[in-house]
Formats: sequence, structure tokens, C-alpha cells
Amino acid sequence: MWRKERVQLLIAFVNDLLDYVKWDAGKMQLVTAPLPLESLISEIRSAILSPAEPFGVEVTFDTDCHEVVEGDKERLTQLLNNLLSNAVRRSKPGDELLFFCQRKPLSLSTFPSPIRGRR
Repeated sequence: MWRKERVQLLIAFVNDLLDYVKWDAGKMQLVTAPLPLESLISEIRSAILSPAEPFGVEVTFDTDCHEVVEGDKERLTQLLNNLLSNAVRRSKPGDELLFFCQRKPLSLSTFPSPIRGRR
């Protein structure tokens, strides 16, 4: 089972790279829709718990989140999976990670693309 999960992680990594190339070329299309965070967190939870086991990291999810956000489910899932995967890989055995959502006031920031800025 572990080998299958590693293959899935590698496939996801290649897909992430391809998505980055599309984003950088201005060809990425975002599809926004209302997203219930509780179900999104539940999906991410099931995807990250098993790969975290070999690292000896305990991941706890607070799924008591009844917020609905507007966004691209695929991109948001990709982003959260990447963040959590990185957190798991960079943790030490015995570490605990807590994933929760918290409502905060809206603030918007824009950042220039570091790749585009170098051309």
C-alpha cells in the first residue's frame, strides 16, 4: 500500500509542475463555486492521514467548520494538500500537526509573480 501512495504523490507532484507551467503562461482557468469547508477538510483529511503515518507524525483535523467560501475546489485542494504534505515531511517523528479553519476579517494582498518579474 505504501508504494501505491508514493506513486500517487509523485503523480500529484508532476501535475503540480504542469499546472505551474500553465499558470505562468497565463493559461490556467479557475472555476469558482461555493465550497463548504467542512467537506473540503474531510477530503483532505482522508488524503493526508495515511501518507503521514510513515513519518511518525500525528495530524489532527478540526472539522467543525461550517463556513462556505467561493473558490476553485481543485486549486484550493491542491494548495492545502501541498501545504500539509510539506508540513508532514518537514516534521520530526512524534510531532503533531493541527489543521483547523478560523474566520478572520477579509484582507486582500497582491504579490507580483517572481518568475514574471525576472524576465
